Amino acid sequence: MKTFNKQGGFTLVEVTTVLVIGGLILGGAMKGQELIEAGRIKSAVAQLTSIAVAHSAYVERYQALAGDDKTADTRGAAWAGTKAGDADGVIEGVLTDTFAVTSTATSGTETAAFFQHLRMAGFLSGDLTATGAAVLPVNAWGGRTAIANTTQIQGRSSASNQLVVCLSSVPEQSALSIDKQLDDGLAHGGNLRATSGTDRYAQTAPTTGTTTYANTGGFYTICRDL
Repeated sequence: MKTFNKQGGFTLVEVTTVLVIGGLILGGAMKGQELIEAGRIKSAVAQLTSIAVAHSAYVERYQALAGDDKTADTRGAAWAGTKAGDADGVIEGVLTDTFAVTSTATSGTETAAFFQHLRMAGFLSGDLTATGAAVLPVNAWGGRTAIANTTQIQGRSSASNQLVVCLSSVPEQSALSIDKQLDDGLAHGGNLRATSGTDRYAQTAPTTGTTTYANTGGFYTICRDL
């Protein structure tokens, strides 16, 4: 009597089940990534807003610009050693140093002291003893958050003397989404502008404005009028 070995394999139902489950897992992972990125965008918008609100509160309380405040180091022991500004109405700082602060908070530029003044006043959270690049807040994508005085930055008028708050290392589609929420969705116009870059953790200060979002999956530094 002959016996036949039963050949192993998957039935059509089993294959279909595996494909369906795989699709559900992949779809869930993609949806999860979308939710994570949406959370980062929300955090970035909140950070831009909170810095603007904190600065307005500082001006109202002390009648001086954070970073430019010449009496910042005279408010008691807690403020001792804080860099004082020159009270000329301009928050100075070389643009190339905006995202690459190499000096300490006490001897750095006014754009670096800006954040320390806001922290000392209790308007922003953060390390009061931070030095170097650690003075600058970290944004939702791991890049640095900084301010700059707009003298020919991102296509803005050199005569505007506008203060802007900038986020580095922002993925392109997220930068576009933030621009649409807060401005006109154009990288080169309005009060929020963008500069493209290739380095995920680029800390370079923006210079000329980008014409449009390129849809190439790169990263941007975005700057909004403060």
